[in-house]
Amino acid sequence: KKLVKGGRDTGKTIDLVVDITHYSFVNANKSVLMATPQKAHYSKVIKTIKKQIRHTPHLANYMWFETDDAGDIDLMFYNGSVVMFRQGFPDGEKFRSLDADKIDADESAYFSERARNALDGCLRSDGDGLLSELSSPDGRRVTEFYKNSHSDSYKVYTWHRSLNPNWDEALEARLIEKHG
Repeated sequence: KKLVKGGRDTGKTIDLVVDITHYSFVNANKSVLMATPQKAHYSKVIKTIKKQIRHTPHLANYMWFETDDAGDIDLMFYNGSVVMFRQGFPDGEKFRSLDADKIDADESAYFSERARNALDGCLRSDGDGLLSELSSPDGRRVTEFYKNSHSDSYKVYTWHRSLNPNWDEALEARLIEKHG
């Protein structure tokens, strides 16, 4: 299990895109659940993947998006693997009955308790059992994300906001003024 606590604009989405596409390319017939609290969160991931396809057109021969009648979006791979994009709002209904070999939960600090419980049931017991959580810490100490960030069962990575490629003294001063 992996947990990334990262400030805004530190590269969490890029890391996530590389992780899910690499996993899906090198592992045939696997399912990845890309779970986010809101559709707007996974839309950013989809836009990043589409940008990569635009800049590397031959990728379109190996991966493509499909949308079902319910509006759920899947990223299909030539080798039978799939990335399922689902939102957890309000109570994780879109997670129910899904089975995944790997779960990537973006902005996981913002899942409701009911959505989090539904998400936990999606990881296949006979699958790879891979779980990655990424989020900007929000200071709340009662979330599963916070508890997991202090659990020995997770490898925790902390990416300070100063990793932002646009970091400079002016940005630092604005953040100190705003947040103390």
